[in-house]
Amino acid sequence: MKPFLVFLLLCGTLNTLAQINWSKTSNWKIYKVPEPVIFKIPIDSLNQLYSRPLRQDSTMMYIGTSTILPDSIKPVWMGGWVATYELSGQMHKIQISAYGAFFYDQSSDRFYQIPIALKDDWMTYINQLLSSI
Repeated sequence: MKPFLVFLLLCGTLNTLAQINWSKTSNWKIYKVPEPVIFKIPIDSLNQLYSRPLRQDSTMMYIGTSTILPDSIKPVWMGGWVATYELSGQMHKIQISAYGAFFYDQSSDRFYQIPIALKDDWMTYINQLLSSI
């Protein structure tokens, strides 16, 4: 019985570590990055590119309601954009899919799914910001 309780505790701890508390993030920005380099560009090079801040409330409505995709699911990537956020004083980078309602967080090495019901509004929001850069 005791090993089983330890196992449950460990699983719960690992699951918590995998989840990012998006409400604790801040200073969201989206960047105009050439498509071929969105996964390759170092985070410290982004400050040399044009960017636009993302509104915290809007970002939380979309990103904050996302769920982690299982490791067995690897979405097909067909273009996207780069965004950053701050968490615990460190900048982190995500790649946002241009076609699907998902994004990839480099720091956690996980894909996240934005609720499908919000997909069109999310894409409209991102495209409006990018058109002003």
